[in-house]
Amino acid sequence: MERQCRTDIWLFGLALLFAAFLLLNLLVVRRMRLLAMVAGSSRIILLTDGQCRFCEVTMAWVQNKVDLDAIAYQDADLALYGLTYEECSKAVHVLHAHKVYVGPDAIAYLLGRRGNYLLGFIVRASGPLGRFGYKWVAGHRNSWIIRLATKLIERSL
Repeated sequence: MERQCRTDIWLFGLALLFAAFLLLNLLVVRRMRLLAMVAGSSRIILLTDGQCRFCEVTMAWVQNKVDLDAIAYQDADLALYGLTYEECSKAVHVLHAHKVYVGPDAIAYLLGRRGNYLLGFIVRASGPLGRFGYKWVAGHRNSWIIRLATKLIERSL
């Protein structure tokens, strides 16, 4: 009986070790696929919400000065980028030069590439305040202030 218990514990430990190996392998393969995809292209890839008018308008504003591929995450093959639908539904993603920028970091990166260095620096340097602002805008896309901002940006295009 005691020998059977030791064998069961040993087999359970081996199964856990194998499961951990598979999970780690999956994560490494996913990251390698992402890096290979980004390395193969010097273009900036932007995964944004294609169902958000504010997102579309602000990306058009960025594209006026930055050459990038803006792709609605709803239409993208996210596995190519090593991302999931859930990840992309929570924040904008920018992929460029072996790096992935998410949420406010992506916004700051795009602002810098666009030439709005000071604004990009403020978003990045503000830390928690920048993350709060990003989440607030993302959560209030249909508020009057965001709709007003969308219209103002549209007029400037």
